[in-house]
Amino acid sequence: MYLKYQDPNKNEATALAQCYPNPEQVFEDVVRPLVEAKGLDFPGPVVTSHLRQVYWRACLNLPWAPGLIATHPEKETAVTNVYLRACEQLEKLGLMRFGEDDTWQPMTSERVVNMLETLAKYVKSSLATSKGRGFKIILNQAKDDLLSDHESSDKQEQLNNISELHSMAHLQECNNCVSKHTSVCKNNRMACSDKRLENQKWKEIGCPSIVSSSNTPNDSSLCLDHQPINKVQLQYYKESTERTKAKWLCTVHVGWPFPFTVQAQGISLPGAQMLGYMEVATKLKTQGLLTSCNSALSPQVLGRLMLFDLQAHWDRSLHCYLDDTLKQKFAADAELFCDASISGFGAYLVPKDSGKVKWLCESWQDHDAAFLDIIYPRKWMFESTLAEFYATVTSVYSWKKKLRGKRLLCFTDSQTTVGLINSFMKNPVKEEYCICILDHLIKSLQTTCLSYSITLQAVWVDRERNTLADLLSRKETIRFCSTVPKAALYKTKAKKLSIPWSQHAL
Repeated sequence: MYLKYQDPNKNEATALAQCYPNPEQVFEDVVRPLVEAKGLDFPGPVVTSHLRQVYWRACLNLPWAPGLIATHPEKETAVTNVYLRACEQLEKLGLMRFGEDDTWQPMTSERVVNMLETLAKYVKSSLATSKGRGFKIILNQAKDDLLSDHESSDKQEQLNNISELHSMAHLQECNNCVSKHTSVCKNNRMACSDKRLENQKWKEIGCPSIVSSSNTPNDSSLCLDHQPINKVQLQYYKESTERTKAKWLCTVHVGWPFPFTVQAQGISLPGAQMLGYMEVATKLKTQGLLTSCNSALSPQVLGRLMLFDLQAHWDRSLHCYLDDTLKQKFAADAELFCDASISGFGAYLVPKDSGKVKWLCESWQDHDAAFLDIIYPRKWMFESTLAEFYATVTSVYSWKKKLRGKRLLCFTDSQTTVGLINSFMKNPVKEEYCICILDHLIKSLQTTCLSYSITLQAVWVDRERNTLADLLSRKETIRFCSTVPKAALYKTKAKKLSIPWSQHAL
């Protein structure tokens, strides 16, 4: 009838015992370094009897998991079960991991640091800016619980003044005490216990103590056991608590994927640092970033987070539309419209300070054979994404002198081109990192904008609103000029980019 009070039940206890074969030893290996770093005593289970000693209840309180309870008819089994509960909780907190030797081991500071460095590598590979998205570790003294030098000097000066005043009034107090007790003893109204208490009090303040003489026939004869009157030495001691024991503070900031800050206090610098790392491990476990055995970060979870982060950044880059609000906010000096097709590419430039519209159109057949191999990797395949981005980079490069010091708003119907421009204009690409043709195109665009002080912003438009650039890409120049009366009489010759196409041709 009492089976309902057994916690954990038989099946649950069996499963926990299989998972944690030696719970008491695992508990000690994990918890002892942590409590010693905090300056606390090692916790142990408190066992009490319940239900008229039919059941034993074991309770274990941890700083991270208070109130762990296990009940069982046998006392030793109750203690074992509460250790099993503690191991289960420590695993959920990420404070222990399953090692290579198939045993549970304490989480180490080195492993947590490796996790933080792994997160930093993921951040560096992200398109979004990495500023403030890494991690930072700060170690300093917990000065709030210590007296500063100024406070200590003020406190010592006050104690010196009290000591001098106490010494001046010392002798007068002693005389008064002696005369008072002499009178009391003659009247036989003081008990021996009271005299002992008074003598103890006088010793504490440095007064002469009154003792009964063993050679005198009655209690009326007293002798003075005088102690030298010295300057009173007073010293200030703060109350010893767990807070005052903590001398070092460890603060860890983590900026990705879920920004958080943890703090931990310890009685030593290594202890505070270890406690800070354990707080990080607990936070990462709570966020679901660790594997089931807590041995490392989960690559599947990080991969999904990277994808979500990239998608969010891409959406922010593409969230630019052709409207009056964007134009007023950016205050562009010129507008560029680009497009590419299977036959070629075209673009036209509308400067604000001139009535003439510059335009260009080129055929893919006029380019090098190596470049054609990149645009057409197969006879039936056309790299439209690369072609759209190439058209934009070539257009900016061809009109770079006219765009010197200008703010340029570029319109294209390729979302990839918009994302690349808005993402990488603030993140320079180094030459040694250029491993594909897109990298070289991005590098060329960055160099052009930097050399000629061009501020570039890309905007996505749908195909229906980019028909004029589409005409140029299909080499329908007559229709374009008839549609745009302010178009220049002659087209601009597109300048060739200095990119080693042959190195990237298939």
